Amino acid sequence: MSRRIIDILGKQKVLADDMILAFLVVSIIIMALSLRIIIYVAVIVYPMIALIIYGGSQVKKGIKIEYEPQLKRSLRTIYGFACISFSIFIIILIFTQPNITLSTILELLAFPLITTGFAGVIKGAIINDYSINSRIYNIIIGAITMGFSIYGFNFSYIAPLNQIIILLVLLVLNFFFRAAMYLSEFGLSITQLKNLRIVFLIINGYYLSLEDLK
Repeated sequence: MSRRIIDILGKQKVLADDMILAFLVVSIIIMALSLRIIIYVAVIVYPMIALIIYGGSQVKKGIKIEYEPQLKRSLRTIYGFACISFSIFIIILIFTQPNITLSTILELLAFPLITTGFAGVIKGAIINDYSINSRIYNIIIGAITMGFSIYGFNFSYIAPLNQIIILLVLLVLNFFFRAAMYLSEFGLSITQLKNLRIVFLIINGYYLSLEDLK
């Protein structure tokens, strides 16, 4: 692949990421201006979910990084479990409040999925480095996800449990088809579970080449 083509594909990915970031910022501003209870809940819940993920990564590092001193590994593992425990405690505390309903949970789930769906549409439409089939699937799933998420966020009082189930299914489908699209850049298949490791490396911002996968 020529240097020029690589540069073009890199610019396509940067453009897609910039558009997704801009969309996310605008969405947050719109949500903030709505002055709904979801704003206050989201300010607490989203960071706690991020802290759970961070704590899990610290536990994993504490267990797997063998070159670190045992004391440092133990402290890292304890710190990770502390982050997870604290986050779960706060989330449980929030969701056991009497004013938190299924509609609130639906809105919390629907809001980030709007951006998730938008990301699928944009990446599928702009980035030519992925296979055409995976791009089409992501555009379709992304558009459906955006539609259901926007509906759920604005009409959360209508059958909220059913909508939550639908959005959870769409979340799984987005992960599956997005992972398949990322892997298609390297000619790999999502049906081989060992390739999921590569997907997480891509999500975490690692720049891979075919040589890295050998």
